[in-house]
Amino acid sequence: KVLHLRNLAQDVAEDDLVELVRPFGRVSGIVLLRTWNQAFVQMQDIAKAFLVIRHFASRQATVRGRDVSIQFSARKELYPAEVRQAQETCSPILLVTMLDSVCHVTVDALHQTFKSFGPIEKIAIFPQSTVLAQALIQYASPRDAREAKHRLHKSKILNGSCTMEIQYSRTDEVRVACNNDLSRDFTNSSLPSARFPSILGAGNAHLMKPGVRCRYRPGNSGLLPSGPTTNQRCVLLLSNLNTRMINEHKLYNLFSVYGNVLRIKGSFVKPELALVQMSDGFQADLAMACLKGVSLFGKKMEITLSDHSCLRHPHTHFYSWGTGNRFLYAYAKKCCPPTKVIHASNLVPDIQEVDVVRHFAEHGVIVKVEVSQAREGRKRREALVEFTSVESATEAIACKQWSSLRGARARLVY
Repeated sequence: KVLHLRNLAQDVAEDDLVELVRPFGRVSGIVLLRTWNQAFVQMQDIAKAFLVIRHFASRQATVRGRDVSIQFSARKELYPAEVRQAQETCSPILLVTMLDSVCHVTVDALHQTFKSFGPIEKIAIFPQSTVLAQALIQYASPRDAREAKHRLHKSKILNGSCTMEIQYSRTDEVRVACNNDLSRDFTNSSLPSARFPSILGAGNAHLMKPGVRCRYRPGNSGLLPSGPTTNQRCVLLLSNLNTRMINEHKLYNLFSVYGNVLRIKGSFVKPELALVQMSDGFQADLAMACLKGVSLFGKKMEITLSDHSCLRHPHTHFYSWGTGNRFLYAYAKKCCPPTKVIHASNLVPDIQEVDVVRHFAEHGVIVKVEVSQAREGRKRREALVEFTSVESATEAIACKQWSSLRGARARLVY
């Protein structure tokens, strides 16, 4: 049921391939190989894939004005992570980031803007500030969502109050607790009205208020080693990794939160395995205590102590002088297992909430952003970024640790 497409254009999108085979059945997965101008398209079953092959055997398939070759692939099925990525691409739910002035944006305004592309089931708005907000818009059909994204990205809401940046959401379902100006379920008019709705559940309405932010501060888990241990083994064995999404650099970004990473080595025989050498046994214990069982790119990462005392060539990446190796024992008491909230430091003095949202939005829905107030004598600022899931926050750290944000390299911790 997997089709192999060749001779694709460099700028081809997943949506182009979905539209090509849509008349023959539902697409359950897509993997683009841009370097080789190829792609794998997984149909719902073999019968649907056969219809595609039979149809294009007598006529030329064309994508973006380019003749494309289609045949059955030797692969019987795509990896689950690849299928998940394709499902996200074809999501019926849009994440809309509204810039400029959003103080007057309501459910009605968004509904008027988006309804012309198809039936809308749910809308929920996350007010961030007077200059920024996000919204989730759930269509009845992924096709309607694609059309709306294509037509409305970078355009303005009908009332002209703000510019929209639109992408697909990773949320499986928009949950609406009440019908009012900030959230509405168009399929259930019997929901109550409330002044402060929470689409993530009533228990989340208080998130990020000053009185409760301390629960997200590091060091509250009570599960971590309290100081140097007798463990002399500093090499960790990682298993059950997402081989399509993870690499040595992303592992370094994540593990450097819990210690100084010296070396990382991947396995060519079993690519779902990796070895990470920390500076000492205490830091290895700390990283294992915090990260064992954490979901990363759709898979739960397992960690054990390795029998290796040191990693050597070949195929070993050295990070002894890496930017992220700034760990001191005093930091250990502030470390905690991954949470939904990440702390970004070393930000430029004029950083804005919209800059932070743009930087991290691709990793998941951002519930709240708080940027610290500028202070005299301090050249850098900090920010708290809250996601809807721990996995999204973990992915953000793995991908964006020490990345450039407005010209400054942001340090990220939980």
